[in-house]
Amino acid sequence: MDSAGYIGWDKFNQILEMMNWTVEELRDKRYDAICHLVTAAEGAPEFYDSKGISSYESLDEAIEIDKKL
Repeated sequence: MDSAGYIGWDKFNQILEMMNWTVEELRDKRYDAICHLVTAAEGAPEFYDSKGISSYESLDEAIEIDKKL
């Protein structure tokens, strides 16, 4: 479901409709647990590396996406 944070709810809802899924099905039936970790960009910016393997967003972009998630 975190794709919605990157592509926006309009496109995410289009995918849901195309796949015949609902947010409730994905959220409540697909996962046993959900853990949301705050990005290091906000909690510990000195450790955030936008040039790393798993992160390519700037500090501000990472914070913005994290809030959308």
